[in-house]
Amino acid sequence: QFGCYKQGSNFSLAQLTFSTDFGKIFNRCVSKIVGLNESEKILISSARENIKILNLQNQNIELKLKFCSFSLNEKKDVLIVYDTGLCCYSLSQFKIINSQTCWNTCIVALIQIEEKYVAMAFSGKNHIQIDAWTNYTTETKDHRYQLLSGHSDFVNCLCAVKNDLLISGSDDKTLKYWKISTLECINTFKGHTGSVTCIQIIANKGEFLSGSFDRTIKLWNLNTGECSETFNGHQSQINQIQLCQDEICFLSLSYDGILKQWNFKTGQCVHTMDDNKNDRISSFTVLKTENLVTGSRNGRIKIWSTNENKIEKDQKIEKKFGKKFCNFI
Repeated sequence: QFGCYKQGSNFSLAQLTFSTDFGKIFNRCVSKIVGLNESEKILISSARENIKILNLQNQNIELKLKFCSFSLNEKKDVLIVYDTGLCCYSLSQFKIINSQTCWNTCIVALIQIEEKYVAMAFSGKNHIQIDAWTNYTTETKDHRYQLLSGHSDFVNCLCAVKNDLLISGSDDKTLKYWKISTLECINTFKGHTGSVTCIQIIANKGEFLSGSFDRTIKLWNLNTGECSETFNGHQSQINQIQLCQDEICFLSLSYDGILKQWNFKTGQCVHTMDDNKNDRISSFTVLKTENLVTGSRNGRIKIWSTNENKIEKDQKIEKKFGKKFCNFI
């Protein structure tokens, strides 16, 4: 195992002193990494390449899907993969549930909201499309949908809140808080001076974080619409934000490959990671074991740990690349 998670422990980038390089998993930039319920498995994607499930323990690739992006439900057993079409895949049954290729434009963001809705944003579009979750998780032929309209420029990112609520971020430099059942915009958040690129909800506190092309991260109150903190320090646009498990800190990644850890209470950056000597970080996730997984611009996967119990480097995934998997769509 890569380290041992202790309930209540405080995650720290500074303590991740050991790393294991899994080698080049993709030929292009790693765009997204998500840990599955089993802590030793991750779901990874890259532009114009197959989505894969990588087993960190035996270093096998267990699944390949012919799409560029993906969305997991909260239980992490239903996977929707997408680009110019989409496919709904059951991770528990290892089979396709539904597949569609009916769009003339690319889906740039897709989220599943409590097994009730699927929300999608499209390249070059100002609106958000809302479908019933069962339209994709069953073999239904009824695909009527509704639109959330209100942004004055293209929608870039979506974030589920709960029930029938979501947040969207746009090139118009604003974020909007929506009630899906009534198609109502509850609140608009203004303050960024560049396009909004990513959103992270802090559900227990009624707050959320947003990242932007303006190189800042802002902390917002969902109900009042007020910005309570602005985090400055990155020198490039913000690409990703993730909460630490204790919710005392959060991590942010900018386009230049710099990963930072921030303290909510002080508003300060407490540690910075830069793996530029090897390859710039393009995506990351923190596993339940509190180990960090990073993907790079050149398609490499690395895991960062607090101990030396690492996989031997002479067993790199490159030697097994593509040989073992359970399904191919």
